[in-house]
Amino acid sequence: MMYYITLAATDARKKKIYEAKIWVKEWEDFKKVVEFKQVSEDNAKSGGIMSVPFPNSPEFQDLARFAIQDYNKKENANLEFVENLNVKEQLDSVTLVATDVGNKKEYEAKIWVKECEDFKKVIDFKLVSDNSAKIGGIINVPLPNNPEFQDLAHFAVQKYNKNQNAHLKFVEILNVKEQLVSGMMYYITLAATDVGNKKEYEAKIWVKEWEDFKKVIDFKLVGDDSAKPGGIINIPFPNSPKFQDLACFVVQYYNKKEKAQLEFVEVLNVKEQVVAGMIYYITLAATDDAGKKKIYEAKIWVKEWEDFKKVIEFKLLIGDDVPILGGIINVQGINNLVFQDLARFAIQDHNKKEEQVVAGMMYYITLATTDAGKKKIYEAKIWVKEWEDFKKIVEFKFVGDDSAKPGGIIIVPFPNNSEFLDLARFVVQDYNKKENAHLEFVEVLNVKEQVVAGMMCYITLVATDAGYKKIYETKIWVKEWENFKEVQEF
Repeated sequence: MMYYITLAATDARKKKIYEAKIWVKEWEDFKKVVEFKQVSEDNAKSGGIMSVPFPNSPEFQDLARFAIQDYNKKENANLEFVENLNVKEQLDSVTLVATDVGNKKEYEAKIWVKECEDFKKVIDFKLVSDNSAKIGGIINVPLPNNPEFQDLAHFAVQKYNKNQNAHLKFVEILNVKEQLVSGMMYYITLAATDVGNKKEYEAKIWVKEWEDFKKVIDFKLVGDDSAKPGGIINIPFPNSPKFQDLACFVVQYYNKKEKAQLEFVEVLNVKEQVVAGMIYYITLAATDDAGKKKIYEAKIWVKEWEDFKKVIEFKLLIGDDVPILGGIINVQGINNLVFQDLARFAIQDHNKKEEQVVAGMMYYITLATTDAGKKKIYEAKIWVKEWEDFKKIVEFKFVGDDSAKPGGIIIVPFPNNSEFLDLARFVVQDYNKKENAHLEFVEVLNVKEQVVAGMMCYITLVATDAGYKKIYETKIWVKEWENFKEVQEF
């Protein structure tokens, strides 16, 4: 990998911009600076004012607090620091937000710093604007899902439940607006479930932070069109733990009722319908007692507030009747153990160079394998008669390796196979361990791979963080022949 890093460094206390070109071969623990050159110092000339790219770094937050403390002491005021909006430097000039008796206003502080003498002095401190929250003006809040507004939303829902003897459950914040009054009036649009039905509400909450005062002025239903009773909608993440648990519950229920021995494999699709609670239509794959994979559809009635689950219907959707003699169909769940075993069998047969030429089943398996460390694509045609325990390679041929040339990044067509699911879980566990976090893996959205000395996998995945679903990207270096996995980036 060649990295081009643009960096800032000081030379005799003058900030200059440099570009470094660094060659890295991680598998050899090799690093070499190929080039290092100055690209600019014009934006930091003595006496020149330049913008700082990270105004909310701890250094500038500390300076902003120092300026506020200095102002409060001189003016006998009670400003409270909120955040930095902008920082320019020559004399350090900080534009910041602070609250004044609960009213959010913008100030500009001009601070003289000589680090060599541990010297700081506030040269100027002035109000520059509170137009963003004029008395009576309602403005949109740019980050509606921060903890402050989540707490307010929970507070509003709890108050409504208590006043109306209701049982709403908060789901998420959709929008926040604020209005400067004597304190702050917040208009929070939120989603909550009412007896399992998702609806939208608007809460109007009066807050005076300096008095630790909160009051719900209004709480009203504004819409539930997103989940009208009777409407069936597709679920975007069918393989979330919730639906996997429901699918397992259905399979266990069926096994107990019919004295069967189905084994759950995967969820293929989920739809939901709002009733008094929720009806889920789950299409799933399971293997029967003969090891044959079949597709089933389950209809499950759920009322979460009662911890109630009932299987309304469970039926075979695709089974032995679908593969009509001579017809070729696509198989879902291509990386299950049955087809992985067949693929390995085909490779072994090919390696031995045993040349061999349908009552039964003909499988057409496109697979990837490495040949002297290079990834190549093959197609195997395998004749199987399970009742005779008969398997025969009819054809095994090379179909291409142009898609995975060294240095080229390609999209993987089946990102949710077991290999990438395992890698994604490994990455999440690695992150949790390093950062003492508690992410929970949900699903893989996309995979790209790049041939290096081994394989570099770029996996986009979904995980929950404190119950919130978020999207992450990870970069993992894999050398299968050494059983080596290393997270390069998360």
